[in-house]
Amino acid sequence: MRADNYVFWIGMLLLWQLYATLLVALNKHLDNEQKVRLIAITWALPLLGAIYARFMLNQAERDAMAARMKAGATEKQEGS
Repeated sequence: MRADNYVFWIGMLLLWQLYATLLVALNKHLDNEQKVRLIAITWALPLLGAIYARFMLNQAERDAMAARMKAGATEKQEGS
């Protein structure tokens, strides 16, 4: 998938979230406190998922770097 496809799908997901937010905000069967909670959940879950994914990617990058450094140190010791 090319980068412009990613931008398209991310844009579509944001529009879908905005649409869901408007549906909740315009709903006449919910009181204001319920509306605020539903809107917060609508926007917080994707944000929390993105934050979690970023932390996991950072951890994977740190693990890979440590493995490369360990492999490099082992090669140096064997070469000496």
